[in-house]
Amino acid sequence: MSLHDEWLAIEKLIGDIISICNSYINMRKAEGADNKSVVKRVIFPFYSEISERIIKFKERYSAVLTEEANHRLESFQDETKIVLGAKSSTGEQSASSVLYTSAQLQKFKSDFNYLISDLDAVAFRLTERSFLHLQQSICVDDPTRTAWMNAFSNREEKCEKLGAIHLLSHGIYSFKANTENGNTDLVLSEPVTEKTTEFANRTSEGLVLTEGRW
Repeated sequence: MSLHDEWLAIEKLIGDIISICNSYINMRKAEGADNKSVVKRVIFPFYSEISERIIKFKERYSAVLTEEANHRLESFQDETKIVLGAKSSTGEQSASSVLYTSAQLQKFKSDFNYLISDLDAVAFRLTERSFLHLQQSICVDDPTRTAWMNAFSNREEKCEKLGAIHLLSHGIYSFKANTENGNTDLVLSEPVTEKTTEFANRTSEGLVLTEGRW
């Protein structure tokens, strides 16, 4: 699962729990009491599950997220302690805690969506990490070094294919453009079609365009 897809899954969970919180608040207005212990049995366990997913999301993608996005994830963890600290609340205090939970999650979702809207920055960081990984692999891994030395002694396309495969392992889809053949897939050497770009969008965090030589 890519960064984008994983965040969309988390965002869907946040939307679900906000709906549950709103339904709970409306129920309390109508019935007055939480006789089924919805807060303790449903809302807080669901919130804990979401917060765990967000923590794992940060651990997995902190290296490619911007400083601001990482900071917002850290502040969410601090806010989580406040929410989960209200587990034992009852009566009006319980309804107030649910309202705070809903508002806190909505605010976090809005903030984080804005902070990761600059996908170019994420793609740039992934590309930087990919090339650093490649450089170090060539230095320490004999098969990788041999493969690249053979590619350099062969044709330019061999290097492009090796580089494209390496970039894709880091979530970056790369292709080449020139005035003669248009956009070309670096591995398959075929024209990039609408179907290709749809597949790249589903499987990659960014696209890298390399300019052909004449």
